[in-house]
Amino acid sequence: MLINTIHDEILVDRLIDRKLVINIQAYWLAELKRIFVSYSISIGDYHSSVTWNVMPMFVLAFTGRQWRRRVDRDMRAREREEINQITQFKELCGLVAGEVLPFLEASLRHMSDEGNKEEYQSLNAKNGWGTHKRTLEIFTKMVEACREFPEERISIR
Repeated sequence: MLINTIHDEILVDRLIDRKLVINIQAYWLAELKRIFVSYSISIGDYHSSVTWNVMPMFVLAFTGRQWRRRVDRDMRAREREEINQITQFKELCGLVAGEVLPFLEASLRHMSDEGNKEEYQSLNAKNGWGTHKRTLEIFTKMVEACREFPEERISIR
């Protein structure tokens, strides 16, 4: 590109600056989506991510009850203390894979049970980001990773 005048040079600088700003904005938007819209899971050599939209499916698998938004958080905390059970996906973080494997296998059986399929499918994300079928695939691989790496700690970010 040939720059003929100082005006043209300023215009080109502005275009480069605008493109840089757009690229920076796109990067941070992608980072924010990664941080707030999904969880990254690592167990040994297994790495995956799961969208936040399917968290109600994990609550159903873990507790056998559907998660209601805006439920009294203190009540959930009291219930968790009483039943001594994991109720949220992120509570797996830091736990040793082999120690929670029986719990995860039971939860996976609940999620895989044909009798529960309709209830799980009712929790499919309306925006299409998070289906029962895909969540079941991820959860199955996660349980397999716990079997393969029983001494590893589960990492969720």
